[in-house]
Amino acid sequence: MSLFCYDGDMIKGILFDYDGTLSKRYEAAYQMYRYMLHTLRPDADTHSLNFETAVQRCLLWDEFGSIGKDHVFSLIQKNYAPDMDIDLWKTIWLEKFAEYQTLIPGAAEVLPLLKKKYKLGVLSNGDAHSQKKKIHSTGIDACFDAIVVTGEYGLQKPDPKIFRIAAEKMGLKPEEIVFVGDTFATDIHGAIHAGMKPVWFLYERRGITQYPVLTVSNYEQIKHIFLEDTTWME
Repeated sequence: MSLFCYDGDMIKGILFDYDGTLSKRYEAAYQMYRYMLHTLRPDADTHSLNFETAVQRCLLWDEFGSIGKDHVFSLIQKNYAPDMDIDLWKTIWLEKFAEYQTLIPGAAEVLPLLKKKYKLGVLSNGDAHSQKKKIHSTGIDACFDAIVVTGEYGLQKPDPKIFRIAAEKMGLKPEEIVFVGDTFATDIHGAIHAGMKPVWFLYERRGITQYPVLTVSNYEQIKHIFLEDTTWME
């Protein structure tokens, strides 16, 4: 389903969100919170129901990374680790989270195929050093013509300015780019206001909307719509 009337030949680039779109962010967060709680509470039985319940609560508070770490960590401190140094753990998170990165199945195979036809880019919210370290850890850097992290510019998605900066870095106009992202409020909203064509990618979570946006859930579908059947762009 199309939001705009585009000539398929006008689409020259694909811009991806990173967390939850290229990487298994939910899975990585699960492993990171297990590490945190085990470090903060070394006496806890990591196989117990209570420990697993605590990890699952952390994931709820985390809200797929859309909530600031000060808020999430304050809840961990209040409920599980009164002596927790929140500032220290914010630093540890930024450095260690890269160790738990895993690509969504099919991404590593499909990106090189897309690169033969389109310019590719990444636009991700967050700390520049941490996000680039995460992307580098997956070995997909070479697939992209531009990697833009909002922390470098003092902006955040869904601000359309950061989408336009990414377009400029790719050497394209916003209307020549499709943006693929998993978070409606930041990715889809921002892409539309920047003049890009949105694709809502739902692999790690469910989504429901009455808004007319193209939705996909895996990289086989990405491959199909961009390389095999581009009539949806028209």
